[in-house]
Amino acid sequence: MNAVLPLIGVVIGAVIGAAMTFLLDRRRERRAARAGVRLVVDELQGIKSTWQTLAEGWSKTPTPETADWVISNLQGQPLSTRQWKHAQELLAASLSDDDWTALAEAYRGIHDLRQFQSLVGVWRLTPRLHRAAA
Repeated sequence: MNAVLPLIGVVIGAVIGAAMTFLLDRRRERRAARAGVRLVVDELQGIKSTWQTLAEGWSKTPTPETADWVISNLQGQPLSTRQWKHAQELLAASLSDDDWTALAEAYRGIHDLRQFQSLVGVWRLTPRLHRAAA
C-alpha cells in the first residue's frame, strides 16, 4: 500500500501537467488567431480605403484627367496580402466556416484586382508603345 500512494501521486501529477499544457497551448493558439485576425482586418481596411478614395475621385469628376490620376494612383498602390499569407493556415483552423469563406472570398477579390491593376498598366503603356513603334 505504501508503494501505491506515490504511484497514484505520480499519475495525478502527470494528468494535471498534461491538462495544463493542453490549456496553455489552446490559449496560445487563440491569442495567435486573434492577432492574425487583427492584422488581416487591418490589411483589408487599408486596401478598401485606398480603392474607395480612387473610386470616389473617379465618380466625382469622370474626365480624362481624372482617369489619368486614378490610373497612376492605381498602379502605385500595392495590394499587399502579406498578413493573409502569414496567418492563412492559423485562421483556417480557428475561424468558423462562414467567417473563413467570407475572408477567403475577400482575398480572391483582391487577387482579381491585382489582375485588373496589371491590365491597367498595360493599357496605360499601349499608347506610348504605339508612338515608339511609329
